[in-house]
Amino acid sequence: MPYFTEPELKKLTLPSNKDYWVEVQPDLRWGDIKKFIGVSADGEVDASAGADIFLTTIIKSWNLDDADGKVLEITVDNVNRLDKEDAVFIINQTGGAVEDDRAKKNS
Repeated sequence: MPYFTEPELKKLTLPSNKDYWVEVQPDLRWGDIKKFIGVSADGEVDASAGADIFLTTIIKSWNLDDADGKVLEITVDNVNRLDKEDAVFIINQTGGAVEDDRAKKNS
């Protein structure tokens, strides 16, 4: 098997609305990780990079649309418009560890 292969994508149906889905790349490459942890070319780490960058890095496609039915681009602005339940779900399904406030209250 070759060292460099195309990553497999995982299709996730969003919990807030079963008509919508995202395809994610759960197995990140070093270049992907550097994007969301903020490693610069000189190796410095910028801890201010956040979950929105992580989501735009791992989400490779989706069918999320606007009021006119146009599928939106995967951008930080559009990721920030996700329902909190959906964002937490996507992160948790791709190896992240985020607790929803409701889960904290029920424990």
